Amino acid sequence: MKVPDSMPDATAAAFSIGAQTTYSMIRRLEIFDGANVLVTSAKSNTSLFAIQALKHRNVNVYALSTSDRFHSELQRMGVKELVVIDLQCENFTKHPILGQLSGRLGGFHFVIDPYFDLHLSRVIDVMAVGGKYITCGLYDQYLQMIQKQPGPTYRNGRELVSVMLKNLHIMGNCIGLTTDLQAAARDFESGALEVTVDSVFSDGRIAAFLDRTFNAKDRFGKVVYQYN
Repeated sequence: MKVPDSMPDATAAAFSIGAQTTYSMIRRLEIFDGANVLVTSAKSNTSLFAIQALKHRNVNVYALSTSDRFHSELQRMGVKELVVIDLQCENFTKHPILGQLSGRLGGFHFVIDPYFDLHLSRVIDVMAVGGKYITCGLYDQYLQMIQKQPGPTYRNGRELVSVMLKNLHIMGNCIGLTTDLQAAARDFESGALEVTVDSVFSDGRIAAFLDRTFNAKDRFGKVVYQYN
């Protein structure tokens, strides 16, 4: 489909896969009004799109992150509460904040997670009965190529017992339909969907673009390289 006339090139570069993927996940979750939605890895590009897409819906959005670096920015985007977690925490119900929050809410109705290998086995314990979880990727998809150790993962099968007992829905998602991308583009044109662009590089600054994309701890949103 064509880029909308109102969309700048840099925004278009950051738009398609994130917008189509998150709109597909939200459509498939069938999120109802008043629901409590948990978005993991809040600073990831997928999660930023999801938070922006949920901003104008009648839902309560909570987010997880390993730091509170962008707490105020996430609140302005509609996050009701940002919970800082340690990836070494194996049981989220024992987390001093997340555990109490889950108990007060009766569990999260929906979970949007870009990295199932980091969160799936742990978020199950803080989900509501009949809740739905959806993921679109994994954290450890390139780390071996750069000789970097992945984060801790837990695959002991225990979580499947909770999936059965709580009647949970566990879904995988790969990109989406053309209609998802069209819906996201319409929301962008109406002002309902904002795209978080961290920075734009050009004029041959390829090394700086790559460094910002993969190494910058203070990156918030997509990093774009714009050809002259």
